[in-house]
Amino acid sequence: MKRDRSVSRAAALALLCALAVTPQVAGKDCGERPTGKNPDNEELLAAVEELSLQFQIPVEIILAVGWRESGLQQWRSNGALVVNEKDCGLGMMQLTGSTAELFDVPRLKADWRYNLECGVNVLQRKWRRAEREKWKRKGGKLPAPDRAVLENWYYALSYYQGRRTGEYPGKVFDHLRKRPGKLRALLPEPIEVSNPDEAIEGFSYGMGFTALRGNRVVLEDGRTLKIRTTVGTIGNPELLAHLEQALARAERDRARGRIARAVRWYRRIAEAGGNTSAGRKAKAALAALEKRGAEELAAADALREQGDITGALERYGEIEDRYDGLAVAETAAERAEAIRSDPSLAERAERLEHELRARRLLAAAERMLARDRPLEALRKLRYLVREHEDTEAAALARDRIAAMEADRDLMAKIERQERARELRRLIALADNLRNNEMYEQAIRVYEQALALDPPPEQAAHCREGLRLAREAWDEE
Repeated sequence: MKRDRSVSRAAALALLCALAVTPQVAGKDCGERPTGKNPDNEELLAAVEELSLQFQIPVEIILAVGWRESGLQQWRSNGALVVNEKDCGLGMMQLTGSTAELFDVPRLKADWRYNLECGVNVLQRKWRRAEREKWKRKGGKLPAPDRAVLENWYYALSYYQGRRTGEYPGKVFDHLRKRPGKLRALLPEPIEVSNPDEAIEGFSYGMGFTALRGNRVVLEDGRTLKIRTTVGTIGNPELLAHLEQALARAERDRARGRIARAVRWYRRIAEAGGNTSAGRKAKAALAALEKRGAEELAAADALREQGDITGALERYGEIEDRYDGLAVAETAAERAEAIRSDPSLAERAERLEHELRARRLLAAAERMLARDRPLEALRKLRYLVREHEDTEAAALARDRIAAMEADRDLMAKIERQERARELRRLIALADNLRNNEMYEQAIRVYEQALALDPPPEQAAHCREGLRLAREAWDEE
């Protein structure tokens, strides 16, 4: 059957005409566009400060880039998603194309916090690229860049926008100076940042430089020039100060052997400090303590293998207490529990626990003696002997008590401490009775306290309390 070529030609001509008059669709199909509401300034700034700490990027850089990209908006005033129709730049930080695909694209549209975090993540990547290209490849002539110095973000900002020119960083720096829109509310005062295109004579894009604190810049040829440099804020200044104070406290506790307290401080700092200097130091300290705990755990395991169950349980307990909050403490607790729950060791484990508690009491008494608290030590030792009389620790405690009782000077000191303790108890009781208008009982207790021959200050307090109690009793 022959085809009707005239009909085919006519159909083709009609199709071409239709294509010629069909309007071309402008822009790209950027997919679904969820609606939403932007955060208020306080909420936005809190998120920026948190990310600044986490990624070690100045608050000022994050805010100015966000303003340049979207006016720091995820959605417009009518709730419509902010989208660049030409390249499908999405939301607050306008991530697009292959960069956006590094992340969860639907979430980039729906979650402003996630969009902001991903944008800051990209800024971090661009900083590292600038480090490789503009600092590390310059043969060591340039000092390492300080992230807090705003001028050092020149190339990272250029890479963020994707063009090899200084136009984009120049505009970002300009926003910091002029503070358009909500930047005026978010930045308390104008920030002057030196643009190398203008501040460095003979500068051309691609030249390496490092801006230093104290208004200096070092060029890749080794020269140092004097230009204004500006230090930005990484995170919340108050929080940074608190983190440094907490770190100093943790270091003191660690140096004094108070490992459990140090671990608690380090964990708080690591959680709150993110990638700050204090946060990194805390994480390093925790890793070192975890390693130290693992060595102690191995020693406890060796005791268990040798059949010294008492010693192993004692070591496991010490590790659990000392490194509480670290993985090694959980492991120690699990291994101790395995010993206790072993039917063949159940009765023996109970006796061992009894011995272990006694040993801990003995150790506590020894610490009290070392801190010149013999009265408390003696009471602890006598309690140990009374409650754990059939243990090896009790035998050691008896020897220690005998040695203490044979030391006349020490016993005289203990007697003085007992009298001072009883005086404090009687005075507090008498004051409480008088305050509750139980004057007759208060008078008797004040008289008991005076009979103990208190020091002048306490004696004066007792006499005054006794006078007031008698006057009040006489008036009743």
